[in-house]
Amino acid sequence: MSASLRLEWQHELNYGERDPILDPAIVPTSDPGRRAAMRLDALAGVNLVIPSGPFEGIRFAVEAGLPAYQRLDGPGLETDWILTVGVQYALP
Repeated sequence: MSASLRLEWQHELNYGERDPILDPAIVPTSDPGRRAAMRLDALAGVNLVIPSGPFEGIRFAVEAGLPAYQRLDGPGLETDWILTVGVQYALP
């Protein structure tokens, strides 16, 4: 069994061009100048490896977190929480 703590930084920039078919007055999320976002996530995880038995070589992982900082430049969706669950099998 192991535990982890980590920080993840994401920085998204505005688009360079826009689709002439989409009108930002009708679809606010299509405005290429209002797509930027920055977010710092704080995450904690647990890994469990089964050393023997019917689940030998299988690793179970769970990681959960929250945004510690979040700034949106426009009408984008914010993140409330993050959850990642995984199962891996390693050949002996």
